[in-house]
Amino acid sequence: MKVKDSHLIEKHKGRDKQEYRRLSGRTYEQFKKDIEKGHRDERKIIERYAKFYKVKTGRDLHIIDNGVDNTGEFLDVSKVKDDADFVVNGKLMEVKIIKDDLFQFRLKLNLLKSYIKQDANVLVVLGWETDTPKFTILNKEKLQHIVKFGKKYVSGDWEGKPTVVIYRNSYEWSYLPF
Repeated sequence: MKVKDSHLIEKHKGRDKQEYRRLSGRTYEQFKKDIEKGHRDERKIIERYAKFYKVKTGRDLHIIDNGVDNTGEFLDVSKVKDDADFVVNGKLMEVKIIKDDLFQFRLKLNLLKSYIKQDANVLVVLGWETDTPKFTILNKEKLQHIVKFGKKYVSGDWEGKPTVVIYRNSYEWSYLPF
């Protein structure tokens, strides 16, 4: 938490407390920058995935924005929802970005359950900020397996929400073209 925001701990209650928690120690300005960058990166990823798909199958993907807002605008916490980011060829798809090429990473348990309920696929990109980003797609069956059997943790750095550990070598990965 930034020192200049420490007064907010006492001020925030109810919905405001939820808003404060989602900042995860960042200022509003930094949080807004992170949201904008995340949305730009998601757009780049879905476009690069479409290139991969075209080369592999010879067909174009039909991609429609879904979710609450894919512009990168800062939304009030009351408007934030768990809807998948895109509809790809009629199927809901969420994009999850792991910046580094890690052996293991975490995703929030409540979001995985939401994607299962939505029957959405999750396009996970590993090593996004490296020279060789790769991806895998987690379908409903894989997500159910992760939720049922994955190691679960609660950590303060993720708003105190339960997370599930996912191991890179449990899935096949393809390189994401430029």
